[in-house]
Amino acid sequence: MKSPVQDSHLALRDKLLRDNFTLAETLLCCILILCSLAVLYPGQPRSNWLLCFFFIIGALTPVLLKTHEVTHPFFIDKLWSRFGLLIAPFLLLQFTYIIGLFQAPLVSVLLEETTYRQLVPINIFQPTSTEPNSTWIALLGFGCIYAISLTVLIIPKSIAYFERVLPWFCLIASLIAVFGYMQKIGGHDAPFYAREHPSDDYFSIFAYDGHWAAYALLWMTACFGFTFLTLAYAKNIPFSKTMAPWYLSGALLLGYSGFFVQSRFSSSLLLLYFSIFATLFTLSYLKRPIARALKIKVGIASTLLIALPAGVALQRLMQPHPFDSTAVGLRQAAYRMFLDNPLFGWGMDAFTHLSQFYQSDLLLSQSHERAFSDILQMLAEFGLVGSIPIILLFLWQLLRYFRGPNAQVLPNLLLAACFGIVLLSFVDSPFMSPAVFMSFLILFFSALRWTELSRASVDVVDTDTVVVTNSNLRKVPFYTGPKKEAFK
Repeated sequence: MKSPVQDSHLALRDKLLRDNFTLAETLLCCILILCSLAVLYPGQPRSNWLLCFFFIIGALTPVLLKTHEVTHPFFIDKLWSRFGLLIAPFLLLQFTYIIGLFQAPLVSVLLEETTYRQLVPINIFQPTSTEPNSTWIALLGFGCIYAISLTVLIIPKSIAYFERVLPWFCLIASLIAVFGYMQKIGGHDAPFYAREHPSDDYFSIFAYDGHWAAYALLWMTACFGFTFLTLAYAKNIPFSKTMAPWYLSGALLLGYSGFFVQSRFSSSLLLLYFSIFATLFTLSYLKRPIARALKIKVGIASTLLIALPAGVALQRLMQPHPFDSTAVGLRQAAYRMFLDNPLFGWGMDAFTHLSQFYQSDLLLSQSHERAFSDILQMLAEFGLVGSIPIILLFLWQLLRYFRGPNAQVLPNLLLAACFGIVLLSFVDSPFMSPAVFMSFLILFFSALRWTELSRASVDVVDTDTVVVTNSNLRKVPFYTGPKKEAFK
């Protein structure tokens, strides 16, 4: 597919440079696909082996950016300053974590030959790190996932890059959905290779089906986006002879997997999103010049396919869930943790170790990894100092996105999917899954970069406007001595 970006002013050489991958773009494509496969590590989504892998790959990000700077065919301005500004929130978290090593909230107490853990008073004006021996790898791993995904906002130099790369991720997600359907049809509670990891809500290789629903929502939206894009590029080509049916099939597989998800909010959001996007596709398809009889058949079939998931989603939202009281208790515990240490928080994964001291007695002092609210857990673990820069960074990127024209359908859909995940993070924990976290960042930064490339020519999208070049950078002879002008 060729991008509709205006390029009439570019020479043939520049068009070829734009539409062919540079070495940095090729490396980025390979790294993203490799990481997207590794992030699906079965049974243990936050395995130390997996997080160490991301730490190694993330450490190579500066090498990737330097390769981009050297091999890019056009001028690049403020590459390192831009990357430094975007990576600053992660560096701030690292800095506060290191300082927090000097203040531990938990101490061991030996009582009658039994070791207990005691929560001791802390200084709220000093960062805190809870159990640093087991939490440092998670902080570095997720930070490196962010650094890797951040290059999507910097390296691609054309829309054609996203048109070629993102469909592979849609294919991976669709194949995972097929594996999940086979698992459910076979009556298996977990994949055959993950029987040693106890969980009663597996879907495919995801140990928590709520994480699968969030992952499926993101890539289902991408499938719908490419369906709309294909129809826009192939207005005069029959629907069956384009790639649109394949993208639509992937969206159907991912969307209907919500029927097998037990998590109430995640499954409902997935089914509602499918119904909304399927409605938009049906309205768009019926505007094409097709036979009236076919329009009637498509309308009836679409109504059934749309009404069923929408009805099930609304029914699930209105029905109480047996786990609701536990989830509410865990959210209250996270909120109490935030109130006790609002500035710097308790450190990465502190909720896992400290929730027993803050949760209700009805929960029997059991340890829980998730607060079933990523927003509250972020505030409890990173505090205002760590959370506000992250929020401001994403709001700043959204402000730059909405300041210009947004006629591109696919970026708007991708941002709509990201918005849905943010909403879900208030009542669930999608970002605790590396697969969801990385997919969210890839699609978010892809939408922003796509929009940047659609608003400016490929040769100036990363270049600042310079009216007068500094004399030190000029490559032609020039004279700076005194001028002797004679006037009559």
